[in-house]
Amino acid sequence: ACGYFKISYVKFCAVIFMTAFMYTVVIFSLCHILGEVFGERLEVILPMIGAALILAFLVTYSSRRRIRRHKKGE
Repeated sequence: ACGYFKISYVKFCAVIFMTAFMYTVVIFSLCHILGEVFGERLEVILPMIGAALILAFLVTYSSRRRIRRHKKGE
C-alpha cells in the first residue's frame, strides 16, 4: 500500500495507527455514554457510515477528474 500511495512506510503506519486510535476512542466513548446496548448497534452502523463516506469521496473524485479531462480535451 505504501507504494500505491507513494508515501514512506513510517508515515503509512502512523496514519493507520491514528485512524485506528480515533475509531477506538469514538466507539469506546459512545458505548460508555450511550450504554452497552446502543454501543453494540454502533459497531455495525459506524463501519457502514464510513464505507458510505469513502464511496461518496471516490465518486466525487472520479467525476471531477472525468470533468477535468473532458474540459482539457475540448
